[in-house]
Amino acid sequence: MRVLLILLATLAMALFINKWAGGYGGTFMLLVLLISLGIPYPLSAFKSARYKRRINKWLEQAGLQLKNVEPRAHRFRSGKLFWKSTDAQLVFSVKSGNSEYWFACGSWWLGVYSNKISIYQYIDRKLVFFERISA
Repeated sequence: MRVLLILLATLAMALFINKWAGGYGGTFMLLVLLISLGIPYPLSAFKSARYKRRINKWLEQAGLQLKNVEPRAHRFRSGKLFWKSTDAQLVFSVKSGNSEYWFACGSWWLGVYSNKISIYQYIDRKLVFFERISA
């Protein structure tokens, strides 16, 4: 959904610029697409370790008995957060016994540029928003 919105907004702005500035619309469109669609993916590889450390710290602070559990990354599919996350966000899950937590790292629009983590808990076959923290 995010990709479609970016494409539509970029196309509209490129047509506007092309009409008023003459010939610069294509260059603008290419630049915006490179920045908004090309940069978040390589950047997510660098931020992945930071988000994992922050998730483990949150698990300790929350007093959950999930120590030494490695957050599992969902790179190309977002699992239970399919409708609540975008392609530019990192999604992690932590499962232990009856507890299951899902973490959407980054914001819906800016992706990993933003230092937010939204935490969801899976309770009775429902995903419930639990808390939002900063990374």
